[in-house]
Amino acid sequence: KSKSCADPDGRKSPIYRFIPNHRRDYLKDEELRTKDLNSIRNHHDLLVTLYWVASPPSRPKVLNLIERLVDHGKSHQEVCRLGVKALANLMRHQVVCDVELTLLSYFGTRAHDLVTFSLEQFRLARSEADSYCDILHQENRYGYDDSMIQEAVSKNQSQVLVTLEMLLYGLKQSLVLATQNRRSQLDLVDFLQSCDLKRVFLLHNERSNLARKAILEVLDIFSTWLSLPSGSVQQETQQKSEESQDYGDWPEEYVSIQFVQEAVFQLMSNYFGSDHPPDETIAQRIIECWLSIVKTKIDRGESEWSAFLDLYGEWSWKRLRDTDHKLEYTPYFYAKVLEADNFCHGSQSHHILSVWLVSLVERESVMKFQHILTSAVLNNMPVHELVQNLPFARGPGHKYDISLPELKRRRVSLLSGVLLNMNMKPHDLAFSTLARPHIPVSDY
Repeated sequence: KSKSCADPDGRKSPIYRFIPNHRRDYLKDEELRTKDLNSIRNHHDLLVTLYWVASPPSRPKVLNLIERLVDHGKSHQEVCRLGVKALANLMRHQVVCDVELTLLSYFGTRAHDLVTFSLEQFRLARSEADSYCDILHQENRYGYDDSMIQEAVSKNQSQVLVTLEMLLYGLKQSLVLATQNRRSQLDLVDFLQSCDLKRVFLLHNERSNLARKAILEVLDIFSTWLSLPSGSVQQETQQKSEESQDYGDWPEEYVSIQFVQEAVFQLMSNYFGSDHPPDETIAQRIIECWLSIVKTKIDRGESEWSAFLDLYGEWSWKRLRDTDHKLEYTPYFYAKVLEADNFCHGSQSHHILSVWLVSLVERESVMKFQHILTSAVLNNMPVHELVQNLPFARGPGHKYDISLPELKRRRVSLLSGVLLNMNMKPHDLAFSTLARPHIPVSDY
């Protein structure tokens, strides 16, 4: 310390780091010095601290100062991440400490802008590389190959996706805190809609791990929001107590989840309808998120299972393009249907059992999730005549947990047992048509 105080040059470094920077640019095409990064980080920290201690009327001005610190369309990604980190910290603070969530709409708009910047930079990484190649060709400069260009594009896109994933993780953590602080869907619906996160699903054709991770984060955000109660807990309790005393119970009004339903269904349609092999983790998470939406709609009385399972249902799985990927994941989809609502088999038993039996006669090389569907059928439809005396034993917890190798070994015995159960009641016409799949009119 004494040495740095005696040396004027030695004092410059710590002083420089604690001077708030004003109107400095950190262009991505220029070198970013460590001391510049430290300076902008310090400025963010100072303004975030100022926001925490400021009175509510003064906070919008502080937010504007933070927003103007970084131009996310032109700056280095390291600098952009400082702005994203500051926004994430403030969102969490807002969800926990602000009772009325008065400034949450600002954070939704700001998150929307940052997602826009990230997706634009992701596309520019490819277009800028192509433009650079064209310039080199015009100048007859060679000495590079496609692999070098692709490596540079992947590196630049990865930097952008890291920033995007940091933003999405901050949004998810804010919703997790909302769950812990008894927030409701009503409190956060405008915020989530203004973020417009469905645009992240445009990355579904990208093969990078970071793109897949971004999609998973958005699905987690939607699932976390759906897990919140529909309306304000305090208001619902007060309203219901007053209404039940004077007028009886009134029908409950729910927050619309249509924007989430449309986004996830479009992703599911694109993902399973694509010719590219799907990532197993994303495919399973899409199905699970979709069925949480379906379950919410059915629990509210806004829809029935027929709308999601029948051939002509508006949101039906059968409306998806018929691809090998859809066929592969159909057993997993119906297994999750049974797990989501084990009472749905009352009206959909014929349909579910038909899907199950058809999946059991697939080629062994394409069998993947049949064991999960078989376990779900045995666990959720234990009294049905078709599943009696089958060659499987219950495991711990009195539940069936069949593995894929075990199912393959006992598949013939399983089908024999099902056919024997059918033969026990030949007068029941429903059993005689169970394994008859739907045949489109065009195939007759």
